[in-house]
Amino acid sequence: MRILRLLPVLLLFFASTAAQAITVDILGVDSANPLSDLQVGDEFSVSLRISNPDRLGFVTAAVQAYGWDDTILQAIDAERPDSVLNSVLIPGGPIIPADPAGAGGVTPAGGIINVLTLPGSTPPAQTTNFLSGLTATNLIQGVALFPATGTGDLDPGVDGGLVGDGDAHARVTFQVLGAGTTTISFGAVRENADVFVSNGGDEFFPSTSLRVRASNPIPEPGAALVFAAGLATVAGWRRRR
Repeated sequence: MRILRLLPVLLLFFASTAAQAITVDILGVDSANPLSDLQVGDEFSVSLRISNPDRLGFVTAAVQAYGWDDTILQAIDAERPDSVLNSVLIPGGPIIPADPAGAGGVTPAGGIINVLTLPGSTPPAQTTNFLSGLTATNLIQGVALFPATGTGDLDPGVDGGLVGDGDAHARVTFQVLGAGTTTISFGAVRENADVFVSNGGDEFFPSTSLRVRASNPIPEPGAALVFAAGLATVAGWRRRR
């Protein structure tokens, strides 16, 4: 669902203008088998980072995994942040060291609150991509009352660290349902806040993708021999009858 459809009243106060993109990068993939040689029934997880290196002002942001063939893959789980692109630093709360010695600290606040962390948002619901209409699942969908201009480095990650120290903003897990080849893409929607009357537009930025190939498991030689022996026994029994 597009962010404008989710929060149409609030977004009447903001505008969208063309600017450089928020990026979604793949930090890593956790899989027992290579993505080029998956088997039906396999599961794998993709860890993602969201970046805003030019400190653009965001009042809404949404991040999706999208585009895969849903007869081959299914999104079965997602780990999501509470917020992204935190830009205002205030005292109090969990301490993040302000210097290498750890004397004092600040807590990132503000930024874009992710409404998908509310109860009932996991496992990820299958939806459609913002513009293409392809299979998708929302990982982040949120809004800020004031423009968020953070880079993303100070955001807490899903594993308890800071994104700037290598933690991931979000992680999505897929299960292989069937044989075939498909592509998972990742992208973000941005609405900025340069003026106070919305023109009703938002910008979609496809950032990166990965290709997946899956096949049906090949029976082990022992299992194949047992199966063949069973067929021979059945055939002999039918002939005797």
